[in-house]
Amino acid sequence: DMTIGDLDKDIRIVATELITGQQKVFEKHYKIVDAIIASSCIPGISTPYFIGKEMYSDGGVLNNFPADIINNECDKMIGVYVTPPQDVEEKDLKSIKAVTTRAYELLSHRTEIHKFAYCDWFITSKKLSKYGTFERKPQRMEEIFLLGYDEAKRSFAENEEEFTLMFSNKERRI
Repeated sequence: DMTIGDLDKDIRIVATELITGQQKVFEKHYKIVDAIIASSCIPGISTPYFIGKEMYSDGGVLNNFPADIINNECDKMIGVYVTPPQDVEEKDLKSIKAVTTRAYELLSHRTEIHKFAYCDWFITSKKLSKYGTFERKPQRMEEIFLLGYDEAKRSFAENEEEFTLMFSNKERRI
């Protein structure tokens, strides 16, 4: 029965309300479990989640990189983008499914790319594009983790002096 407001950190969880087609930002009075389930119901994979009469689905349907939700509330922002578009060739686009997947991937990326500028430190890796959303094999999950870890280390090393100055302010809100 814990609510988002019971947490030590101020967080936002984003979902898509399917009836109205509106983005929903779950705030303090919502139950954590409801917000997490509602925000992670991927269309075509799981059924929508109801909270009262509202029908929710994955927040990524409308906002896959919700930096805009907290942009005005943060002094510094670190963004991690895990869904860069894949590099493809004509031979990769021979089925309806492949073309549809590619179209959705490009649409999503185009919708999100302008929000990368909100981030003081932006981390991503094109190498992530070869992994699927539903990776479950321990070896593949370890590879994904190491890609992210290595990219963060590389990015920090390239900008260490700048980041040290930027993030050393003790009176920041993150």
